[in-house]
Amino acid sequence: MFKDLFSNRLFIGALAFFIFCVGGSLLYQQHVEKQTAEDLARREERIKEWNEKENQQPTAEFNEGDTSQGGHVHANGTWHEGPHEAEVVSEVPAEVNTSEATVASDASQPAMQLTYHAELLASDPVEALRQQGKERRHWSADYLSDFPADDTEAMELAHAIYDYIYYGHTIPMSEHGKSPEFQRAAEKMDRLLFSEVNERYPITSSDWHVRARHNDLKMLAWPVLEYDSNIIDNYRDYTWPSLIVRSATYPDLPELGESR
Repeated sequence: MFKDLFSNRLFIGALAFFIFCVGGSLLYQQHVEKQTAEDLARREERIKEWNEKENQQPTAEFNEGDTSQGGHVHANGTWHEGPHEAEVVSEVPAEVNTSEATVASDASQPAMQLTYHAELLASDPVEALRQQGKERRHWSADYLSDFPADDTEAMELAHAIYDYIYYGHTIPMSEHGKSPEFQRAAEKMDRLLFSEVNERYPITSSDWHVRARHNDLKMLAWPVLEYDSNIIDNYRDYTWPSLIVRSATYPDLPELGESR
């Protein structure tokens, strides 16, 4: 019986096709997992390089000295509170929890249980991003600034980063390449973070309002970065006071695009 069965060309062909499909599926799955891990590692490295590169001091020249609105500006365009001779000290908390790494590059990373703050995302995505960071015990939760509720640009970016982190952690990394939710979140974050922010607010602009806005929005990407004190120090040193602070504390300053 078995001899007749194995002599049947149709059966042998079907068996060979089945073995080919199983082997091909396994090879494809391994390829997808490897590619997904490499894509995530490249995206994380891209964000890190973006922070390091664009935190460089601007090359434009500025008039150094006290300003009529209070505080003082340096020749490189950076601003600090107090008179020009005052020493600037960056206050960084003594202890920062660094136990939570960013999205790992290991394809075997298991899924994590995270809360999806649906109601908070609808009203204040920045606060939702902060609460997500606290749940992950990520260092950035202690540093994210508040944004006005009507700052739709910042809210949209915060929502995109929140979704990227949520799906990146709750879906096993081996499934990222096949997850439409994760793919949509990753593509949206990339578009908002790398394309639109750079185009609208170039860090090389001689307008310190533009540079401040650039760094304010870039700060929202901290939750996908591992802790590095330079990230915080550079943000404080190379940004004319945050537009968030500026709008509340210095209402008489010129609007975007106007000269000082």
